[in-house]
Parts: sequence; structure tokens; C-alpha cells
Amino acid sequence: MSLGSNLKKCRESKGLTQKEMSEILDISKSNISKYESDDVEPNVETLIKYADYFRVSIDYLLDRGSYNATAVAELLGYEGTDEAAVTFPNKLANQIDFKGSKIGELAETLNVSEKLILDWLTDKDNSYSSYYKQLSEFFGVSERYWTSPNAISPGIEPNMDEYLLILMRRDYMASGELNSAYGSLEDYFPGITIVKDADEAALVKDYRKMNQDSRDIVKGKCKEVLRTQRYEESQEEAMELPKASGK
Repeated sequence: MSLGSNLKKCRESKGLTQKEMSEILDISKSNISKYESDDVEPNVETLIKYADYFRVSIDYLLDRGSYNATAVAELLGYEGTDEAAVTFPNKLANQIDFKGSKIGELAETLNVSEKLILDWLTDKDNSYSSYYKQLSEFFGVSERYWTSPNAISPGIEPNMDEYLLILMRRDYMASGELNSAYGSLEDYFPGITIVKDADEAALVKDYRKMNQDSRDIVKGKCKEVLRTQRYEESQEEAMELPKASGK
């Protein structure tokens, strides 16, 4: 179920109308309606109001059981990528979503309240520095991850090849082009098929849909075309030689 469906389910479980719900939580009726129809996502403060009133967990409201991989990051208005995770709240949101963890389970492991976890996520409380070791054990990352703004990726100590591959990806995301200074993808992934443009991508896609007999036919046709092409190229080169020698 979606977040909106869960909010509606909670309201209806108490037999409340949207107007009554708006008065209890001090939220406009129109916003209650938008939340329940998933037109607008409630902020963290509103979620806490719902969780406190209905005595349910934030995980329940976010439907962390079926798990939306970007539930926490989207709720915080955070992009949810490694590169953008430069603050502790972003890093924590990234780890929660990346690992598929539940806020309730994390709170129970650290022996703190869910509200405190949410305060960390919204940067309203900085007591998290006392929990770096426990957080690292829970998520399986090194302690330096929490304090390093430019940590390459959560939980890994890359070797040189991995480091160069990560830099290649970052360059590609920024420019749309692979930087040959880091080598080629074939160097890192032997046997990989790299397509250069949309036409090649379409060709590879169609080829993969074929059965083995059809693939053998295509290979045969390709070899035939290549033989013809090489012959024509050799004839052209032979005709160019006399011109080049001046005869």
C-alpha cells in the first residue's frame, strides 16, 4: 500500500472524517485529502503527528514492509545518490534506502526513539556522533564514512581499479562521455558489449531476442557482407596505388 493509503487506513480505523482529522492534527482538510490521494507527500513533522496520534511506526506509514527504495530520501527532498551524500542526514538516508532498512529496527538496535532518528535525518539533533560505531555495525560501513564528505561509496575500501571505475562513472554522469584517461570499460569487464549509439543498441537488442538458429543466420550474413566489404576495399586500394606512384 502507498503512504496515502496507509494514512487513510489509520484515519478510517478511528472512524474519523477528513475534517475531524484536520482539527486533531491542526492540518488543513485539503492537505489531508492530498496526502491520502498521494498528490502531496507530508513532511517529516506531519508524519510524526500521524505516528504519535495513531501509535504506529514511521515504517508502517511509509510502508517499509513492501519497501520503496527511495522512500526516506524522497521524503527529505534528497536526491539519494552517493555523490550527493555529503552531510550526515544525507548519508543516513542513503544507507537506510540502500540497505532497505527500517527506521524502527535501527531505533531498536541503537536503543533510541524513532523520533530521534527522524531528528537526525532532518538535522534537528546532532547527537548521532555518539552512535557512529553502532551505526557502522548496523549498516556495515566504516566509521569514517559518516564524517567524510567525499566518501566514494558506502561501506567499501576500493582498490585502484575500482577507484578509477568510480571516477569514470562520475565523469560520465557529468559530461555524458567516457574519459579514456581511466581506460575503457572493456578493461574492467572483459567480454562486455559496448554500444556506441542508438542504432547499435537497437541491433544488439534485436539480436538478443533471436533463437540460436536465427543468430547463426545473422552471423553468416555478417561474415558474407564483411568479406564483400574487404574485397571492395582491397580493389579500391589497388586502384589508388598507380595514382600514388605517378604511373
